[in-house]
Amino acid sequence: MAKSYKVKQEESTEHWKKPDDWNDEKIPYEEWIKDVNPNYLDENYDLKLAYESNMPKEDLERWKWAVNSSNPKYYMDYKDADGKYIYHLGSIAPLTNGDFIFLKKGNEKNNPELHFETDNYWNGENGLINTHNLSYEGDRYYYRKKNPQTFK
Repeated sequence: MAKSYKVKQEESTEHWKKPDDWNDEKIPYEEWIKDVNPNYLDENYDLKLAYESNMPKEDLERWKWAVNSSNPKYYMDYKDADGKYIYHLGSIAPLTNGDFIFLKKGNEKNNPELHFETDNYWNGENGLINTHNLSYEGDRYYYRKKNPQTFK
């Protein structure tokens, strides 16, 4: 049975820490998902792909701990000293061919968050505009690696 990471105290202001018995191996997704707060399962986010990709187990468990806490909104709104939402899961996952797949499904019309996300990865500090093309395929965006001769 998977561990529950529910916060026990009344006021949820402590932060997630790796348990002493930490193991980097992941259990099967179907087992792991059983004790995730269903209010935080979003059909526009491919949690199964995030889990099965090379997203670090630590990131997944930190998110799971936060959404199962007695005050998930506090953690989902929490930013660290660098302004990062440390309890959010990543928006993209690398593919083995050098491309990236968006874990958030849809387009800007049916998932308004995507405009910020695609712009952030495209023009932001990650700068994928120089190395990848943005492509919408099926139900989501991809960053497809450019031919190295076309890099600027």
